[in-house]
Amino acid sequence: MAAKRVLALLALALLLCLGQARAQTSDPCSAFTICEDCINNAALTMCGWCGDHGQCQSAAGTCSNWQSPASRVLGTSGSTPEVSPTTTNVFLRAGQPLLVTVSVTPQPCKPVDLYLLMDFSGSMDDDLTKVRSLAQPLATKVTQLCTDTSNPTCSNTNCARLGFGSFLEKPAYPMGRWTTSGWIKDSTYTGGTSLPTNHAFRARLPLSYNLGQFVTLVQGISGIQGNIDTPENMIDGMLQAILCQKLIDWPSFNTTYQPRRLMLMLTDDTTHFRKEGYMAGIVEPFPYKCYVPDSAFTLPSTNTNAVNRFIDDASTKYDYPSFSQLKNALIENNIVPIFGSTATGINQRTFQDLVTALGFGQSGTLATNSDNLVQLLSDAYNSIASTIVAAVQSNGNEGFISAISPAAAVGYTNVVVGTTYKFNFTLLYDGTRARTDGNTIIVTFVGFSAVSIVVNLVNDCNCAGLCPVNKCNGHGTCLCGRCTCDDGWTGETCTCNSDPMACPSYNGAVCNGILRGTCQCGTCVCNEGFAGPACECPTTGCPTSTGDVCSGHGTCNCGVCTCDAAWNSTSAIDCSCPTVAPGCMKPSGSGVDCENHGSCKCNQCTCRPGYTGTYCDTPVLPCPNSCSGHGNCTAGSCVCEPGWTGSSCSCSTVCPDNCSGHGTCQCGVCRCQAGYSGLNCACNNNCPSRGGLTCSGHGQCNNCDGTCTCDVGYQSKPDCSCSDAPCPNGCSGHGTCTCGVCTCSGLYTGADCSCWNVGCNSASNCNSALGHGSCNCSQCVCTGNYTPETECLCDRTEHCAGWDGTSECSGHGTCVSDATQCHQCKCDADAQGSPLYSGASCNCSLVECGGETINGFKCNQAAGNGECICGTCHCKNNFTGPSCECGPCSHDCGEHGTCVCGTCVCAPFWGPPGQCTWCDVTAVNNTCPHDSCTNYTSCGSCTDHNDRGCMWCEDLGKCYNNTNGNVKNVCTGTVIRSNGDCPFLGDLPVGTTIGVFVGVFGGIIVAAIAALVALKLINGMRDRREWGKFEAEREKSRWKGDDNPLFKASTTEYSNPLYNDSGK
Repeated sequence: MAAKRVLALLALALLLCLGQARAQTSDPCSAFTICEDCINNAALTMCGWCGDHGQCQSAAGTCSNWQSPASRVLGTSGSTPEVSPTTTNVFLRAGQPLLVTVSVTPQPCKPVDLYLLMDFSGSMDDDLTKVRSLAQPLATKVTQLCTDTSNPTCSNTNCARLGFGSFLEKPAYPMGRWTTSGWIKDSTYTGGTSLPTNHAFRARLPLSYNLGQFVTLVQGISGIQGNIDTPENMIDGMLQAILCQKLIDWPSFNTTYQPRRLMLMLTDDTTHFRKEGYMAGIVEPFPYKCYVPDSAFTLPSTNTNAVNRFIDDASTKYDYPSFSQLKNALIENNIVPIFGSTATGINQRTFQDLVTALGFGQSGTLATNSDNLVQLLSDAYNSIASTIVAAVQSNGNEGFISAISPAAAVGYTNVVVGTTYKFNFTLLYDGTRARTDGNTIIVTFVGFSAVSIVVNLVNDCNCAGLCPVNKCNGHGTCLCGRCTCDDGWTGETCTCNSDPMACPSYNGAVCNGILRGTCQCGTCVCNEGFAGPACECPTTGCPTSTGDVCSGHGTCNCGVCTCDAAWNSTSAIDCSCPTVAPGCMKPSGSGVDCENHGSCKCNQCTCRPGYTGTYCDTPVLPCPNSCSGHGNCTAGSCVCEPGWTGSSCSCSTVCPDNCSGHGTCQCGVCRCQAGYSGLNCACNNNCPSRGGLTCSGHGQCNNCDGTCTCDVGYQSKPDCSCSDAPCPNGCSGHGTCTCGVCTCSGLYTGADCSCWNVGCNSASNCNSALGHGSCNCSQCVCTGNYTPETECLCDRTEHCAGWDGTSECSGHGTCVSDATQCHQCKCDADAQGSPLYSGASCNCSLVECGGETINGFKCNQAAGNGECICGTCHCKNNFTGPSCECGPCSHDCGEHGTCVCGTCVCAPFWGPPGQCTWCDVTAVNNTCPHDSCTNYTSCGSCTDHNDRGCMWCEDLGKCYNNTNGNVKNVCTGTVIRSNGDCPFLGDLPVGTTIGVFVGVFGGIIVAAIAALVALKLINGMRDRREWGKFEAEREKSRWKGDDNPLFKASTTEYSNPLYNDSGK
């Protein structure tokens, strides 16, 4: 039995699959059987869960317990003068976008935090010099950026903070500078072990309202040093200046109204990027943190060896940061960078590309010595303050934002203070991440404020009450209104214990497939749109002429209309023709259907416009306004109902109270006689007035009784003419209060009678004759920029003589203005009151000239070589120097030298010092003339000019100038330093010397070979002579060869006669 049931279930599953494959229409949502899956699918956002039947469907229909939550804003909170709202809480359903709007309103006089970060590499030496001189103008400009004396809402005090820091390079080879004795030490630090000058970052001054401290520190700053490679440690230094908030004293950033934070970065070169630390073996990634631990901070004294040691050590441990880390740090802390770099092509491209990639910030070109720094800052600030862009922090939640309008990279430009600008953020959850609440997106409006958008994703079903007791009849499990039946049980509530194969099939599928019907207790329960025993018949698709199924006069069965009794299906298959109809031809008419004024269908006339009647034989004439609903149209004319009149029956013949006898009724409206008003002309217009205004303009007239209903604050008199407000300051005791207005007594004036106007104590009457002001309340009230303290005589925008842009009176006096004089210098004096300077601009010192004393006199006056004028030595007779102590040179320095204090100072590439007679042709980019050392082609002619620094390179056969000892860089062999060192042919030209050398050497070789041959011949002749002597001696020997016992054999043979050859 069990086996048979398994086979039946497998067959059912197969038939269901076949039925699904053949389905032409289906509800895709029905595939979900779990509520959470139903309402959290990003592709099918129309799906909802019907708790009545425990199923997922695309429309609620008649479902009474429908769950299909949509993306929506849950609430907003908080606002600042700049942004609203600061926090938005939203719910996102997967696949459903949501629009969130944030408003940004730029405010005047926004406070400013500016951190100046400067490259301290050697090539920035001239820039540092200029920055020192611009410290005060820079501080003044920053203050001007956040003040506006014409705006009463601006505080104009303590609105700017300045800080200063520097960067150079990691103290690691081959980036940092190294010597044989170790790191070059920084002499500016005391106590403990000194630190390497090649520093990654130095926080030299935290942000402070004390701008004078900033000016003093910058004017005295030093420490420029060289490093090895060209790119600098800029990004690393910037990140430390951003992330070390305690070191710099950045306030914790949040969504409240805060200062505009700027970082002005000055450099003349490019920067190192991530992985370039590998060159020094530094491979550990940048940790995105301040190198200094919290325990090391000792504000305000932060520039200590201990703090800097942390920075230097960590910079040699961690690689350079990435650009994305810099971008995220700037956005997280709402800091706007301003890159100031010198005008080289690669610098400008690099920093402009950085700004473009960031989507915010400014890049400007520094002059060679940075003298345009203040103007660069001003231009950059104006651009930043007039541009609003939205930047999203990278915290893992930024992916919820699918679009920003206007685009984040564009934003708004040329914005106006006080004008509101709206940003629209399109949020979308794609359904791929876990559904959790509290996912916060931080959007920074760079240079302004920030907002947070909290995204909630939890979307659970509310299944409470959807599974009442015994809903599944004890044969299944209920979950969120849906029964999952036990084996052998079926039906919506598991009430059927039957074989599902008992239900009829169609096209091989039980109940024509699960999408058309389900088998319940042996009977097909068809889904909406299907009917029949096997749900084989669609209930739609039948013909219609009205839009309703079977024209609304029948039922659709398997695509065929079954018409109602009164409608004939033989004449029209869509049940549009009635069974009984009058016909279309009028008896005794024209003999044409519908009298030729319509068409005949189903024995009924359908009339053309303008005709009516059974046979379309009655013309229709339109009535005006269809008789306004108050009459009947007959042959184009209205027959009005009682109480209505007019061609269109639009005028009522009845007026309220018959206009009370004070008017005439016209179309239901009373036209009142003069002096009466109201719907029924019953009100008499007789309210009191003042100044031509009824109720004095401060109340409403009650026409029907002629009284005024006064506004709040004007209720003390019947005509509403008197204000109830108290007089200002009680009229100061110098007047009477009437209707909130003071009537002053005596010489007192003003709204509160507080001004005793007896005239100003001014002989010039506040210079009113010049148009500079007037006297008011015994005080001068000046026009334009004229000042009351000078009785409107002096213009505050003018300056004393000796103005240099930052100080007046040449910096040696005080600018004085009063009622008798304007902008006159009062020169400085000593403690006894004796003046130290004189002149209209205090430019002439009255103190004795400084410098050394020569022969008892200043300025070398004893020898007549100078005199002291205005505290400055003026030299004579070609003498120079602060004390005219430098005499002229003893000889002419020539065209390549300048006489300085008695010594010839040579032009570039010329020497020796004091003579300037030769030029160094080995120097890079030299401008030496063509007749220098390189023109000499022999050792002798070259070394004859040692006075010009000429030396001979034996290996290369060339003459070089060795003024700076550079010959060894080009000549690795023998260097001949004087004429005495040249070989004997050294005076000959190089070509001749080589020829002679080759000839001599060849002659030596030939001579040696000839000598060897001659020696061989002589030795041969000698050998032959000796051999002859030897032979002659042998001939003289007295022994013969056979007699000489020396030549006899050592044995003797004898023949024994006893033996013969036969062996016998």
